[in-house]
Amino acid sequence: MMDGMNRFIPKRTRRPVNSKKNLQPFTADLRCLVRRKHRLWNRWITTKNDNVFDEYKIARNKVKRETVKLVQQEQDKISRDCKSNPKRFWRYVNRKTKNKEHVSDLNGKMTVVMIRLPKQIMKKHLH
Repeated sequence: MMDGMNRFIPKRTRRPVNSKKNLQPFTADLRCLVRRKHRLWNRWITTKNDNVFDEYKIARNKVKRETVKLVQQEQDKISRDCKSNPKRFWRYVNRKTKNKEHVSDLNGKMTVVMIRLPKQIMKKHLH
């Protein structure tokens, strides 16, 4: 039976901590705080209790402070090591300066909006 279970039931694998998807520095303490924040949020959504919401706000602020502190520590470490490790410095700069948002063409959006408008409104906009 165990042989069949081992062969046919997939095993869960954990993603490595230092993978490329995990760019923000996360510690075990921060992960614990984030889980607590999510649990409090879900509890507040179900109960709508003000005391639970106050606990959630405290947890939210702790998570924010901790993430800001970790990001500042990472930036400090990168700035101290920029002479000895310029590749890490430029990798950080390139990661932060790339623009991932794309603005689509306005002409395409305008024609879609104009097609959906009634004829009277279109006459006002065109004249």
